[in-house]
Amino acid sequence: MENLLTAKDVSHFLGLSMVSIYRLASDDTPEDERIPSFRIGKQNLRFKESDLLEWIAKRENKKSLEKPEVSKAQKERHGKR
Repeated sequence: MENLLTAKDVSHFLGLSMVSIYRLASDDTPEDERIPSFRIGKQNLRFKESDLLEWIAKRENKKSLEKPEVSKAQKERHGKR
């Protein structure tokens, strides 16, 4: 059976506040940024561990693709400090 996490579990795992977790799981968050989750009843938000790990991996890949290149001049200035 899949390991299910609570919002509190995810909060501790990611080092984010509970408010941030609920915001990132909200329908108001763009789909490509949203943490996959589902509800058990009206208030019990749950996260599949495998979905969370996949979400993290996608965000890490996205960030690595978005990192700006450091120019040669910037490298030289940084190295002279």
